[in-house]
Amino acid sequence: MIDNDYKINPAIGEEDLEQVKSIQKGVRLQVNLNKLKGAPIARFDVKTKKPYFEYPDGRKVYEND
Repeated sequence: MIDNDYKINPAIGEEDLEQVKSIQKGVRLQVNLNKLKGAPIARFDVKTKKPYFEYPDGRKVYEND
């Protein structure tokens, strides 16, 4: 999922790192809310390099399926 092992990059300040963490937390909360509502979640498969929808029952539907 989301990598939470952050190493502070000197080019990125501490404040920016906190913003990234906050945004990621918001995304996780919204994804969980959508799952509870039964809505599909748009994801990206790194292996196939294709986007897909993941439904709350675990089903994955690629665009051309």
